[in-house]
Amino acid sequence: MFTEEKLHKYPALIRAFTGVPAEEFWDMIEKMEVKLPDYETGRHTQEDRKRAMGAGRKFDQSLAQRSCQLSKGMN
Repeated sequence: MFTEEKLHKYPALIRAFTGVPAEEFWDMIEKMEVKLPDYETGRHTQEDRKRAMGAGRKFDQSLAQRSCQLSKGMN
């Protein structure tokens, strides 16, 4: 398994997983991290939500790792 540290150390992995240059990827991650708290709050306060806010499993991986895995799965 890869870690965020490895992604920083080996930028070619980012290109292989996502198809975008590492600099662009890290810029996107930075922008996503700024918007993530508002997105999560909105997602957790929907009227049709079945679980209480804060319920459910927590993420084990960083946003960068999840983004790489998501894009890898889409190819």
